[in-house]
Order: sequence, then C-alpha cells, then structure tokens
Amino acid sequence: MTHTTRLKDIASLNLGRPFRRKLEHDSSGTVCIIQNRDILPDSTIDYNNCLRLSPFDVSDKHRVNKGDILFRSRGPDTCSAIIEEETEEAVFASPLMKIEVNDREQVLPEYLNWFLNQRPSQAYYANNRRGSVVMMISISTLSELPVFIPELKKQKGFVEFSELIKRERRTSEKLSEKREKISLAILERTMKGEA
Repeated sequence: MTHTTRLKDIASLNLGRPFRRKLEHDSSGTVCIIQNRDILPDSTIDYNNCLRLSPFDVSDKHRVNKGDILFRSRGPDTCSAIIEEETEEAVFASPLMKIEVNDREQVLPEYLNWFLNQRPSQAYYANNRRGSVVMMISISTLSELPVFIPELKKQKGFVEFSELIKRERRTSEKLSEKREKISLAILERTMKGEA
C-alpha cells in the first residue's frame, strides 16, 4: 500500500561513534572506520581510503552491516550511501548517522537510500539545516523526514532504474576518458610528425 510516513516510523537512527582524538591510520589494522569524507557524492562509500585501526571495543550500534544506510549530516553535500555487501569489521564515526530499516519486507533499504538522495529529501534538508559556519541536519530533524513508500514492486523498480542510470553514467565516463586518451595520442603523434 502506497503511503507517506516519517523516517522514524520505518527505521532506527543512530549517531556515529565519537572519537576524542585524531585517528592515526594503521596499515595492518582490521577495523575500517567510515567517516564523513568516505561518503561520495554518487552515494557510494570509498572503502579504499577508509582509515584502518587495530581492533577495539565498540558498541553494536556503531557497527555497520549489509543494508545499513550511512547519512552525511554535515557539510555542503547532504547525502547517504548504503552498505551494499557484508563488510569486514566496519565502524561509522560521528557526525555520520546510521539508518536501519525496521521491516525490510515493507521498505527496501536500497529504495530508502535512493529516496534520501532525491530532490524532495534534498529540499527538506536545505530547509531544515542549522549552523552558522558548518551547516548540519540534526538526528531529530532527519527522523521527521517525510518518506514516500510505494508498494514493494515499485520500490524495486525505482532501485533498478537508478542502477541503470548509474551504470550508464559510469560507461559514459569511461568512453569520455578513452576519447580523451585517443585525442591526446593523435596530438602527440602529429607533433612528432608521425601522423
């Protein structure tokens, strides 16, 4: 059944783990620390550049699992990314927020992540940001976000269509890079008198 509800009615929200000191990367560390900067504008997580730490005690509410959504609440780009597959031990740091869907048979986490990055949600964030220097969305404000919930079949359709658009964009970027390389190679050969 299609309806609109508040985010807090379909998901639980948690603030990221605060760290009291500057984190130092440990190349042999097995714990991945996902920070604000690791959430990319295309709604993906840059695991390659995550800080690594040696194992430490951490609450389950600060761990991430497949289907969890991380929300970047501070800075100029308010967006979210979903944990797409099971990860090694990963912890999300403050000011990130974790959104866990309560009933995945009613709301697909992939759909919710997609919805959080769409224009209606972005307009809500723009109208509700606070701060004088660094703009942010509070967890209480985020929890009140109106979320449109279509039937499951339509949620899947939105997610599949979104994936096709992303795939098309990546293919287009690769083609553009190849064209640029070919153009540069032709220029270099021409400058050397070979073409």
